[in-house]
Amino acid sequence: MTTINEADNYVAPNKEMSKDDKKKDKYQQDMDGFTIAGNSNIKDGVVKERRVTDFMCLILFLVFIGAMAACTLFGFKNGDVDKYIAPLDGNDHFCGIDAGYEDFPKLFLRDL
Repeated sequence: MTTINEADNYVAPNKEMSKDDKKKDKYQQDMDGFTIAGNSNIKDGVVKERRVTDFMCLILFLVFIGAMAACTLFGFKNGDVDKYIAPLDGNDHFCGIDAGYEDFPKLFLRDL
C-alpha cells in the first residue's frame, strides 16, 4: 500500500488510499497484538475492592475550601461590601456612599 523512495528511505502513502486506510497503515505496528485484557490491570470485570488513592489531596482541598470560607466571612464581617458593588464616577467618588453623593445612588454617564 505504500511506495518506498530509496533516496531517503521515506515511506510515502499511496494516493489512492482513503484517510482511514492511511491512518490504519500508519498505526498498524502499534495495533498488532493489542488487547484490552492484555494491557489492563482489570482482569475479572468490575473492581470490587476500592480505596481512596488521593487522601492527602482531599485533605489539602478541604483545608483550602475552609480557608476560603474563613476569608470570605472575615471580609463580609469587617469590610465595606457596599464599596465593592457601588459604582465609581470619573472623579473617584463612590455613588450613594461618599459624603456629598448620598443622594445619587446610581451612576450617570454623560460621555462614553
